[in-house]
Amino acid sequence: MYVKKLLPGFGGLFLLLVNILIITYYGLEESRWIRAFSVGLFVAYFVVFATGRKFNLLPALLFLLIADVLLIYYENPILRYINFLVGILAYMFLAAHIFPYIRNLKVMMLQKLLFTIVLIINISLLFFLLEMAGPGIQGSLHQILFIAYGLSMIFLVVFAFSFNHRFSNRASFFFIVAVLALIFSDISSFIAYYLEVWEFYYPDRLFYIAGLAALVKFGSIDKKEGMLQKPDYL
Repeated sequence: MYVKKLLPGFGGLFLLLVNILIITYYGLEESRWIRAFSVGLFVAYFVVFATGRKFNLLPALLFLLIADVLLIYYENPILRYINFLVGILAYMFLAAHIFPYIRNLKVMMLQKLLFTIVLIINISLLFFLLEMAGPGIQGSLHQILFIAYGLSMIFLVVFAFSFNHRFSNRASFFFIVAVLALIFSDISSFIAYYLEVWEFYYPDRLFYIAGLAALVKFGSIDKKEGMLQKPDYL
């Protein structure tokens, strides 16, 4: 029981250390391999310990794993496009997993206005990042997939905040941590690869492993009990 609870945290710290060492002393290809290996271990943990409806998260985790395997061959244009599509599917499955909990959420007019403003800012930021990437975005299809991927990130964040706004409990806390960490990982990876600021591979890996650990923790919480609990983050 204690092993099950502690393994994501301590295992994540160990994987983070290994990832940092690989990034520091080896090349980009080795870094991508250890990233894929890390998500594979989290998926294996989830398969072993998850039960019942918790397996609804499994498709999202599997798509994250597939995306990381494809990332190893990111310079191949076809596999790069498939990588974007698989990443979009992963985020769509995460959003679909919590949609039943927020579909009847009532929002006041002021909240709708704030949501619209934040949405416009985030979409503007997406196109700003697209412009910054410059020659790194090769062709109209790459551009379309990049925008679609960015929009899936934005809407997943909206879903996560709506979920947390409605319940404000352990389940919603770990879900929003997972989503934000995965998004920050994507942004760091973008800066590292497209802007060639290689130091950003460190926060990329930190956020990615933290996001995976939070996601499997979210999956281990009984939603029927978790929806009734007040925040307890320990």
